[in-house]
Amino acid sequence: MSQIDPIERIGGSSRFITLITLVIHFVHPLLCIANYLDWVRNQEGALGQKLVVAYLAMTIIAILFFLLVSSVFYMWAFRYPEPEEIAKRRRIYGIITNLIFSDFPIFLVEVQIVWDVGFATGLQGTAFVFTCLSLLYSGLRVWTFVMVKVIKVQAPVVSGQAAFAGARAFDGGPVMQPGGGAVYRGGSNAMPFSNHGGQFGDYEMRAGGIIPQGGGGGGYSPTRGGFGSPDRY
Repeated sequence: MSQIDPIERIGGSSRFITLITLVIHFVHPLLCIANYLDWVRNQEGALGQKLVVAYLAMTIIAILFFLLVSSVFYMWAFRYPEPEEIAKRRRIYGIITNLIFSDFPIFLVEVQIVWDVGFATGLQGTAFVFTCLSLLYSGLRVWTFVMVKVIKVQAPVVSGQAAFAGARAFDGGPVMQPGGGAVYRGGSNAMPFSNHGGQFGDYEMRAGGIIPQGGGGGGYSPTRGGFGSPDRY
């Protein structure tokens, strides 16, 4: 009896990533609540009232935005993993919300706490480490999403034709178009062609020279300075 992959049992990699994200961003505010109730609220003398109130405020904001915004996007992406691109977009909306309203502000407050008193208790140290991991995870997810979007940006369009590099853009002979003009074979990256004066006329441009479209199948010789038939060689 073959064993089923746990990831496939969940519903695929897309659902697995969404589930991991949901768990990380759910555990983080829970640790912050426990840290506040266990230690932070009793440290007004060591931390100052403003820092204690700021920690409580950031924790409450993190919980509210997770429950009302981020978790909704995560469950939406988990429930409908297809099409995958849409599921990724929903998941990243939740991650961005969590990064702005939970990970980053709590990270700033906890860094100040660690700077003032160090690691006073095990729970406080655990909460700080998990805050760093949550911030790193969210930041990498958002950065990866943005980089993929930037990479997928299409090449700039010049005069209605996309810009492509390489000699392959000129391969193939001209195909006549209505109105006297023509384009070279090669798809959307074909080179414009015209029969009017000053243009290539009945010649085809390839890497290495200009080759006539008809007349004996001869080739261009740089040493002989002209075109010729195979009999000349």
